[in-house]
Amino acid sequence: MASEMIGEMLKLSIAVMLVAVLSMSVYALLPDERVPYVEIELVVNETNSSIIDITHVGGDPLKASEVKIVVKNETGYQDEHLLPDQVWRFPQTIHLTTNLMNVSEVSVIHLRAVLAIAEVEQT
Repeated sequence: MASEMIGEMLKLSIAVMLVAVLSMSVYALLPDERVPYVEIELVVNETNSSIIDITHVGGDPLKASEVKIVVKNETGYQDEHLLPDQVWRFPQTIHLTTNLMNVSEVSVIHLRAVLAIAEVEQT
């Protein structure tokens, strides 16, 4: 009688341990949080290239605290801009004024990935 109860308890403890190990291995295979998808439209003022408008034209809303905008000019200098603490979503536009002249590249960078890089053609 006592040996039957001990046997049942051993079976139960083995089953519980197997379920725990299996669930840990399955949860380890789950992917990390995905990189947000966003479509961005960039407009650089033709008369003054230090004025840039960046419009969210589709995709996921972004926490502005997780996004920075890097502006580079032809000589290699760069200027980083952090966004005000809000959520950037469709169809909001960010009006950006930089100290750099002759802007050649604008990058929108998220914590987990580079979302967009745009080269600016000088006319």
